[in-house]
Amino acid sequence: MSEEKVSASGERAAIGGYLPQFDEFAWFVYLNLINKKLEWIRIADPKAEKLDDIQYSTYSEIHAYQVKWTISEANISYTNFLKLIPLVASSWKQIKLANPVKKVIPHLITNKPLSSHDSLENGKTKIGSFEDFIIDVWLKIKSNQSFDDKWKPITSEIKKASKLNDSEFKEFISYFDFQTNYQQKQFSVKNTKYSKEDEDLQQISRFIIEKVASPERLVEFTRQGIIKELGWSDRFKTIFNHELIVDREKYQPIKSTIELLNSKLTQHKNGYLFLQGGPGSGKSTLLNQWSKGLKMRIVRYYAFDFVNPSSHLNFYERGNATHLFFDLVFQLKEAGIYKREILPYKDLLFLKEVFNEQLISLGQDYVSNRQPTIIIIDGLDHVPREYKSTTNSFLRELPSPSSIPEGVFIILGSQSYELEDIQQEIKAEYQNGDRTILIDPLKKEEVYKYINSFDSFF
Repeated sequence: MSEEKVSASGERAAIGGYLPQFDEFAWFVYLNLINKKLEWIRIADPKAEKLDDIQYSTYSEIHAYQVKWTISEANISYTNFLKLIPLVASSWKQIKLANPVKKVIPHLITNKPLSSHDSLENGKTKIGSFEDFIIDVWLKIKSNQSFDDKWKPITSEIKKASKLNDSEFKEFISYFDFQTNYQQKQFSVKNTKYSKEDEDLQQISRFIIEKVASPERLVEFTRQGIIKELGWSDRFKTIFNHELIVDREKYQPIKSTIELLNSKLTQHKNGYLFLQGGPGSGKSTLLNQWSKGLKMRIVRYYAFDFVNPSSHLNFYERGNATHLFFDLVFQLKEAGIYKREILPYKDLLFLKEVFNEQLISLGQDYVSNRQPTIIIIDGLDHVPREYKSTTNSFLRELPSPSSIPEGVFIILGSQSYELEDIQQEIKAEYQNGDRTILIDPLKKEEVYKYINSFDSFF
């Protein structure tokens, strides 16, 4: 009976030690997928020696981890630390040799608190505990501050244990991340129905566990490989393509309309602008080509692919509010405007909340850096006319004019703005008149240039 209890206790301890490693690594991987920094991960890599638990690489750094976790009430002493130093230092050096162009950051993470009861000595004189050493010496060394000479025998002992030369040891200490009493990111199976973040983290954690347990014993997994295996490819791209390519040889800019459009950006500080014109007048082409020449942050959503009018993707889902906001949120995230620690997902309430946060960030960026942002939403008239099956029209969900901060413009393109689903506040902005740009027809000389552009084909 006692052997059965001991066995169960050992299994619990083992699982209790490994699960936090996988879960915490899942969190690191997730964050670096979100911020686009992740290049690859390595799991249980024998070449990494002691730092073999988990590794991930960005394009300039490699982070290598040794995780010490316990479900018992224990602390980490100076003796424990000293035994780990040569192992961590050797692993760090080995990884550096294999990756000479990248900065290698070794991490030693434990949920154990620092020991405040062990006794460190200088000769026979007690000078403090391990906790004292970390506070009074270790943190000061890492921030290039001086410390009391009484601790020098201890630092010399650590250097000797590391088996590194002076320059290596200095570099090692500057990069070495030692964290105690570590509080891991909490997520649970029971919350996956209510939290998309928990669901995502559970998927990554399970991915890691499966790869460690796999008989294939694969070690390295690329960013794209992880995304593909998790089935997340659609969360790393817009739903529809908004980078439309126009034949520049045939394109004839309507200069008078472009001048008026530019003047409206100067006249107003923010808010909606309305480009209006009849079918085939060149609204979408003008917005597309004009915006590509601007030195501003540009985000686009085309409710209709005017370059490929017969495309099977010109269907009712282009008028869906969830798809509009996902594509806008994603593009702004790619531009670095995103503060959430969760991958964008297709939920309208979530996306509208994030988009409003992004608008605030864009306004703050304008105040700080004078960087304006233009958000183009084109083809509004297609929604009620051709996308009648749309369940939640984005026309009803467009941001209110009062929510658009200084330095941010939303330029709409449509044949008409007397559309039933557009909010009254937006219609009032249009009806005011001073924010409307009526597209002019091509002048005679512009028509001739357009005709001449076809001469080379004959």
